[in-house]
Amino acid sequence: MKLLIFLFLSSSAFAGKATLNPIAKYSHDVKETSGLYLKDGKLYTVDDNKPGNIFEMSLRGGKSKVVHKTLGDTEGLTWRGGRWLVVRETSGEVRSYPGGELVTRWRGNKSTGPEAITYDAKGEVLFLGNESPPILAVIDNEGNVEEWPISWVNSINDISYDEHCDCLWLVSSRDGSLNKVSTSGKLLKSWKLGYHGAEGIAQDDDHLYIVRDNKSELSVYNKPD
Repeated sequence: MKLLIFLFLSSSAFAGKATLNPIAKYSHDVKETSGLYLKDGKLYTVDDNKPGNIFEMSLRGGKSKVVHKTLGDTEGLTWRGGRWLVVRETSGEVRSYPGGELVTRWRGNKSTGPEAITYDAKGEVLFLGNESPPILAVIDNEGNVEEWPISWVNSINDISYDEHCDCLWLVSSRDGSLNKVSTSGKLLKSWKLGYHGAEGIAQDDDHLYIVRDNKSELSVYNKPD
C-alpha cells in the first residue's frame, strides 16, 4: 500500500494562480449532480436524492438516462472491476452496483461524510475525500485505511485518478478551483475555475469534464500540463 504524505500548504500557495477557461459548455437535465466518471465515451453521474440514481449522458450533456437506482444520499462514483462504486455521504458507505452490496465504510469526520471517490487501478487503492474539513483517505484492497487532513483547499468535492500522469485531479466547490495532486500528496498545480459549485470531474486523454450542483451545466477543458 502506498503511503501518502500530504503537504500542509497555506493559502498563499494559490496566490497568482491562472484561470482555466472552458473550450465548450453544454446543458444537461440532471439536477444537483454530484460526482462524474467517464467510461466508454459516456459520462456518468449521481444525484443525492432518496432514492437516488446513476445517470448516463453524452460528452455534450443533453438528455440523460437512468442506468441504475441507488439507495440515495450519493455523492460520488467510480468504476472498479466491472462494477460501479458509489459513496454515500451521511453513512460513509461505499456500495457496489448493480446490487447495492456494501464494500467498505469510511467517515472522515464525526459530523460529515465522504463526498468524493476514485479508484487507482495501478496502485489498487480507493481514494475518498471528505468535503469539509477536507480530508483525503486511501483504502487498500484489504480494507486498511490511512487518512490525512489537508489545508490547501477549503473543500474536496470530487477527485479523479488519471493513469496517464499517475495523479489526481481534484475540484473544490468552495474555492472554485481545479487542483492537480500527486498520489504521494504533493500539490502540483492549481487553477481558478471562475465559479463556485464544482461537484464532479472526469477526464480522458486530452480533456477534463466538470459539472456543477448549482447549475445543470457541463464544462469541457483542454487538460492542462
